[in-house]
This record gives sequence, structure tokens and C-alpha cells, in this order.
Amino acid sequence: MVLALVAVVLFSVSTGDGGDSGWLYLVLAAAVCVAWGVQAFFMRKAALAGVDDASTFGWMTISGLLLIPVAVLMMGGLPLGFPWQAPALTAGTQLLNAVGALFLVMAMSRGKASIVAPVTNALAPVLTIVLSLLFFGAAPTGFQIAGIVLALVGSTLMVYRAEKSTELVPGSAVS
Repeated sequence: MVLALVAVVLFSVSTGDGGDSGWLYLVLAAAVCVAWGVQAFFMRKAALAGVDDASTFGWMTISGLLLIPVAVLMMGGLPLGFPWQAPALTAGTQLLNAVGALFLVMAMSRGKASIVAPVTNALAPVLTIVLSLLFFGAAPTGFQIAGIVLALVGSTLMVYRAEKSTELVPGSAVS
């Protein structure tokens, strides 16, 4: 986990081409990680309690829909002055997010949380960085390369440790 935290910081090191400064974004990113970790904990608990994937995903969707007024308030009202690409790209992003959330719910209910969580949480930013670098044709900085390597190593070590601890306990149940 320490390697993953160091990787997050290395991903966050600015190359100086951005306009924003400060550390608020890093605090918010850490809050997202904590929220997702707690969410994964409750998804796993729900699966162990016998709640099926459809119910978990359904309630996640309902709670997301209930937060629409909060999002509109955060935007300062309903923005209508954007070109058609803005809502289209946003809808596409949300569709991918929903598919990812559905697969995460299914993975949490069928697999070991100690393996699913590191793979999804550590490798998603790595994939995002790699795809961004490829699409924008940019070369990664030394900090980004170090972050990618640390995230991969940290995730691999967490999965390896989870597998080893399961092997060492005879008759251990899938967690």
C-alpha cells in the first residue's frame, strides 16, 4: 500500500504545463480512494450476506440518481451553453463508469476482495496514464514512469500477499 501511495504522489507531480496549482486536488483524490475502499468493503459484505449483484448495482444506481440535484447545485445551475459534444462525451463517460461499476460489483461478489480491490484500484490509474500518453503522443516523465512501476509493483505485492496468506491457512474460505 505504501508503494501505491508513493505512486499516486509521483503521478501528481506536475510537469509545469498545467494551469492549476495547490494540493486540493490531491486531497480530493485521496478522498475518492477512501470512499472507493469503503464502498468495496460494503459491496463485499453485501455479497457475503447474500445480496445479489443486480440489487447492489440497482441501489448504487438509485443513490447516484438521487445525487443529481447536488451535482446541479455544484455546477451553479443547469449549464445549457455548451456544444452538443459536452453532454455526449459526458454520457459516454458515465456509460463507461456504469459498466465498470457493474463489473466491479460482479468481481467483488465472485472473487476475493483482497485481489479485486488492488487490481481495480491500482491498475486503473496506470491504464489511464498509459492511454493518455498514447492518445496525446506525449512521452511520460521520469516521475510518471516511476509512478507506473510502483503502482504495478504495489498491486502485484498486495495480490501476491493475499494469495500467500490464503495458501498458508488450511481450509480458508474465499474472502
